[in-house]
Amino acid sequence: MHAAGWDGFHGSDLDSVLRAAGRDLLLLAGCCLELGVHSTMRAANDRGYECLLVEDACAAAAPDLRHAALSTIEMSGGIFGAVGSTTAVATLMERS
Repeated sequence: MHAAGWDGFHGSDLDSVLRAAGRDLLLLAGCCLELGVHSTMRAANDRGYECLLVEDACAAAAPDLRHAALSTIEMSGGIFGAVGSTTAVATLMERS
C-alpha cells in the first residue's frame, strides 16, 4: 500500500504511460495550484519532463498563495518549468 502523496506521479503509472507514449512536454492545469499542481510539476521536472503551467487554467486552494506558487516556478530562469496562458497555448497549438 502506498502512502498518500500530492503529486500525480506518486503511486501511479503516470510516468510509464507518458514515456510509453513518447511524451516529454507536459501542460499542467487544475485546482489546488499550490498543492497538487505544483507538486506534480516539481515531480515531473525531477523526472526530466519539460513543463508548462497554464496559469489561467489553475485555481489556488488559498488565493493568497497563488503569487508565491507562480513565483517559485519562474525563479532562477524557470527552475521547475515555465508559466503561460490558455491563449498562448491555443495560439501555439494552432500553428502546429
